[in-house]
Amino acid sequence: MGRFKLGLKEPTYDGRDRQFATYRTPLVAVPADFGDYKRVRHTWGMLANDRYGCCFPAGQAHAVMQETADGAGKAVHVAPSNTLADYFAMNGVEPGPPGSGSDQGTDPRVGLDYHRKVGIVDGAGRRHKLAGYVALEVGNLTELAEAAYLFGAVGIGLNLPQSAQDQFPTGHWRVVPGSPIEGGHWVVCVGRWNGYYEIVTWGERIHVTPQFLSTYMNCGYGMLSAEVIDGQGKSPEGFAYTELQADLGLL
Repeated sequence: MGRFKLGLKEPTYDGRDRQFATYRTPLVAVPADFGDYKRVRHTWGMLANDRYGCCFPAGQAHAVMQETADGAGKAVHVAPSNTLADYFAMNGVEPGPPGSGSDQGTDPRVGLDYHRKVGIVDGAGRRHKLAGYVALEVGNLTELAEAAYLFGAVGIGLNLPQSAQDQFPTGHWRVVPGSPIEGGHWVVCVGRWNGYYEIVTWGERIHVTPQFLSTYMNCGYGMLSAEVIDGQGKSPEGFAYTELQADLGLL
């Protein structure tokens, strides 16, 4: 198979980053299997990530599809041109060809701030924003499961091994000892099923073992869509959204 593009810069850290553990409130146990990803019945779309290192905006567009899908599987449409427009804009560069100085990947915190303040554009020109985002403890799969259950989509940075590209056609990612790291890659976790975490990347949903995530995860963020918050600021049960918004206002 051909080699898909990666494109996640090494994550940066800031003491002002809000932590998921700070805003988590007591909640019922996370089910063994969960996720509304089956509502997205159309193709997720490659979104130019076979040509450009635009894995970050592509992943965020997949999260938007997940969040906007209704019971009939109808979700917003995002075209490759939309993803590329966001890719260049969030990185503050002029559009350029694949592999150029304009195609150097994305720092996840830069991309998340763009998603919160500007929004990810869909095919109709509408912007979809985050109400907020919170950092997960790297490798903490309990936090990952809780955040995915609460928010519906969690962004994950991976130090992706060569084996992941080799295994992609099988629809399963598992650890292959000794496989070299090819670079950073951004994916979106949308649920869990039969012991696997369900992630979306390169236009497909992949079953990923817990060991793969704990081995290769280098950052993770719970992402709260503004579209799941009602007019009264109600948030998913088990998360202190009002406190998060107040803290974000202090930045």
